[in-house]
Amino acid sequence: MQHARVVFFSILLSQSLSAADFVVTRTDDPNPSTSGCTILGGCQLSLREAVLAANKRPGPDRIILGRATYELTRTTSSSTIDGKSGPLLVTDALEVIGDSSARTRVQWRMSSSLPHQAANNHQVFYATFNGSFALSSLSVANGRGASGGCVYRTGEGQLLIQNAVIEDCRAEYGGAIQFLGGSVGGHVLIFRDAELRNNQSDQHGGAIYLRHAATIIGDRAKLLNNTALADGGAVYLTNSVNNVTSYPLEVVWRSEGGGTLFSRNNAGGNGGAIALRTPGLANFFATSGTPLIQFENNVAGADGGAVWAARASFGGSTPLGSARLILERASFAYNGADRGGALALFGTEALLVKQEFNGNNALAGNGGAVYADYSSVALNTRSNVSIRQSSFRDNTSTDMGGAIANHCQQFNVRDSSFYDNFAPSGFGQAIVASGETFLAHVTTANHQTSSGMSTLHKTYTTQCPNQSFSMANSIIGGSDRCIAQHGAVTSAGGNLFGLGQSGCGYFATLDQQAVGAQLGLSLGLFGGEFDVLGWAVDGLARPQVNYGQSAYCSTQDNRGLPRIAGACDSGAFEQQ
Repeated sequence: MQHARVVFFSILLSQSLSAADFVVTRTDDPNPSTSGCTILGGCQLSLREAVLAANKRPGPDRIILGRATYELTRTTSSSTIDGKSGPLLVTDALEVIGDSSARTRVQWRMSSSLPHQAANNHQVFYATFNGSFALSSLSVANGRGASGGCVYRTGEGQLLIQNAVIEDCRAEYGGAIQFLGGSVGGHVLIFRDAELRNNQSDQHGGAIYLRHAATIIGDRAKLLNNTALADGGAVYLTNSVNNVTSYPLEVVWRSEGGGTLFSRNNAGGNGGAIALRTPGLANFFATSGTPLIQFENNVAGADGGAVWAARASFGGSTPLGSARLILERASFAYNGADRGGALALFGTEALLVKQEFNGNNALAGNGGAVYADYSSVALNTRSNVSIRQSSFRDNTSTDMGGAIANHCQQFNVRDSSFYDNFAPSGFGQAIVASGETFLAHVTTANHQTSSGMSTLHKTYTTQCPNQSFSMANSIIGGSDRCIAQHGAVTSAGGNLFGLGQSGCGYFATLDQQAVGAQLGLSLGLFGGEFDVLGWAVDGLARPQVNYGQSAYCSTQDNRGLPRIAGACDSGAFEQQ
């Protein structure tokens, strides 16, 4: 008999630990304290009741929704979140599954006039536990919260948004989602066939507000038409003031499969799509074989039309720790801001690899595509900005630096091409720079160079302790030319200049001049991922072939194709 009891209780325990499916059968939001519905009672089960029931069972569970709109109406004025009113409180591993994002919708009824200040949270989901939380095949909408308008997520584990839409949500921070990371490797946010659209924050992060460390995976992810009244039209990444050292920001945004698209997001301040303000590291990259991370038509009212990164002091006079941004395989098209039409960097070390900048605009200042500056933070934060294997074309500023404006940062550009960028001041149609600037395997062509205008412009400021501008193994095509406001643009050899160039530090024994027909430059894919300045293999002898100085030869050209060690071509393109 004793043995039978042990077996019986073992069966009960195993059943309690196994996953359960809760099928929601009503679309309204009754008081769970008085409805009397339980999962075994055969009554009509609401979504709120299903979540509360799933919380009571240890281990992962699923909630199944049908083709319907499920409305939350139980508002609260309490700052205590218990799940019986206000947001749906999730405290254990759970997946909420609908029929599709077009047919299943979970939302707050907007006639409730929901507030979203600190003491009145009305998010749709409020998840506070260690483990996995997933929203699949449904739309989530109309949530309001101080942090995370529709989804608030904290605790070690995963948040999966799959075949889903989150829209029309509003919060002070994180219009759609607030995701609180922590230790490195313990927090994963996944968007797979998902859209975050038309969300708004009153402060930072129109769609997402993220703190500390996390891995974010975007696979056919779209962040569209989100707005932040301050910084980060779509995404805001930062540390909290009290946890800068214990939880440094370490964000990896990995674009897989169908890639990630940031389009038509807007920030009243900085970072039309993404704002990064912190010591720490943010690494955005697309895995090989996937589409690029795309930034299109994003706008910032201040700096960084698509991306803004600044090293912060968090109230002190000296910034805490270094700030680093890595971008690999991204495309920036038709973004706009006062400075840095696509990208603005302040005291931030940056590595940009395989980027395409096309048609971006600095609407009230310098740097049609990229603006880099260290003057707004302590002088000892000056760091290196490195651009590799990138293309800049048709970018425009309203002052200097049609493509790039560099103010005092250590700056180097390699294996990159510049075509038809424009600065109305005439200073630096492609690049204007102070600080220490070095170009290697760069090609420029088709910039305006009438009297007083320059393609490459060395400017001067007393704020920069070291100032130089030098180039090697580059092609300054057509009538493109250089001007030095103070000092000189110098050559390290291996350069070819059009016959109309001037001021580019021609080194008689190591550089040469050539007419455009000899160089044969044209804009095209040439087997790469985006347009570059190259030339057709037509049997004609090109003076730039094997002309590069071996000391400055890179291993790959603009497209990522190999160069010949010790006998590389000048310019961004290597003849194969």
